[in-house]
Amino acid sequence: RSPGQGHLYLNAYEKFCQDVIVEKIIQKHNVYRMTKLFQKFLHYVNMVEEKDASNFKASRLKTRLKVGYPQLVFFAPSKCTQSELVYVEAVSAGEVLDNLPDSASNSGSEYELYDEEDNQQTNCQQQSSFQVENNMLLLYSGAMLMQTLIKGAPEFDAPWPPTSYDITLEMVPKEILPNKHTTLIWDNDDFQEESKSSTHITNGIAVQRALNEDVITIPPLVKTRRKSLDDPCCELMPYSIGKKKSIDVLEQCSDLEFEEECHSTHQISENKLDLVYCLLKLSFIDNSELLPDWTGFNTLLSRNDTSALNLSRIGYLPVIEGSPTQYTTVYTVFVKSLEIAAKLNLEYVVLVFDEVIYAKAQQIRWKNESFMVKTILRLGDFHAVMSFCGAISRIFQDAGLRDVLVESGVVGQNTVNGVMSGKFYNGSVKCHKIMHEALEIIRFQCFMDNCSPERACEIESLLCNIRDAFLNEEFYDYLESPELKAISNLRPVVYLH
Repeated sequence: RSPGQGHLYLNAYEKFCQDVIVEKIIQKHNVYRMTKLFQKFLHYVNMVEEKDASNFKASRLKTRLKVGYPQLVFFAPSKCTQSELVYVEAVSAGEVLDNLPDSASNSGSEYELYDEEDNQQTNCQQQSSFQVENNMLLLYSGAMLMQTLIKGAPEFDAPWPPTSYDITLEMVPKEILPNKHTTLIWDNDDFQEESKSSTHITNGIAVQRALNEDVITIPPLVKTRRKSLDDPCCELMPYSIGKKKSIDVLEQCSDLEFEEECHSTHQISENKLDLVYCLLKLSFIDNSELLPDWTGFNTLLSRNDTSALNLSRIGYLPVIEGSPTQYTTVYTVFVKSLEIAAKLNLEYVVLVFDEVIYAKAQQIRWKNESFMVKTILRLGDFHAVMSFCGAISRIFQDAGLRDVLVESGVVGQNTVNGVMSGKFYNGSVKCHKIMHEALEIIRFQCFMDNCSPERACEIESLLCNIRDAFLNEEFYDYLESPELKAISNLRPVVYLH
């Protein structure tokens, strides 16, 4: 299908939505199988438009319904042989169970429709002979549905209230499993910062990737009558940095073998999406309905596919009573981290710090061979982005970046220094997004001025069609179209390897 063709079977789709989606599902609170909805849609296409839609995919119908009717719920049963249940979000779980048919009598029909209108005659015929069996099957189906919902709910395995065992320094969190890659994240936590009696401590968490086959055994909590806890032993290990040391990166990497890996194919669609976001702001496009900013633009276009997301298991580490800005506390963090790695049977452990602690931690690590071998230091994502924003501003601020941001009114004169340094995180990221958008539009306008009138008209028509298809199914077809690919290949793109 060409990108400029619009919705397929639009008349049949509107008739189908009015008769089935609105009247039966939304108003009458009926429950359908997705396969039954798809069969009804094909019937409407054949009846209204007299066409054969056998090549039309059910996933495209599902995407249309999600965009047009966000109040619909698509529930996937635990059995992979059964189709999804479709109902309106106002329907409770009990009403869904009331609409479920006798699975024994309908086991051979995957396309059964669960509503009163289509099943009234069948239910009357079976009521006298299968009343008891229906009640048992209804209870069983309800129990299985509740079990699925409970298993899908977020869990919090940490005991509450905590015991003395939970806050001792020798304790490894019970949620963290041995022999699995583990990341330890340490950060400061300050209390009453503006007073003389301020308290500075160091908190840490352990993070692992959660897998379905992992089995966590948590011992039962033994309740006691004690109303107080023993003060855990927390001794900071003395350390003096002495003369600071630096390393030669080339020398450290000379003995390592690296394999070149290219991940540019995973970035092509995102780069085209960023290009489309900028080009939709051009002056010749009708923007009477304003577009959201970059974050909202990508959020609205996300497929909401959570299957590719990796869940993490988090365990809370014991508190170290010391400020992480001191070398003694950072050295204690290293020692405790290696103890945890030894108990988890890990050859090395990844430590994540903020920008200030990271600098001190590297100084200690470079002077200790054991720390060099068994620890990998990472800068937190938040502070890494701040550093990148500061680096970009340092390169371009004297080339006019500072003046453009101030004179355009994007930032004020008193806040531009914080934006340039990256310390004002939200403002810095926002300014770089706006600057990228402006430069991309200016560069593309120069490209359009050098195109032939016929070629410029084709590009303008394509961009107007993309703008009209925003939030529709055709938008993704335009992203994969050869015309947009040809435009995207004209601009230089730097891929991250």
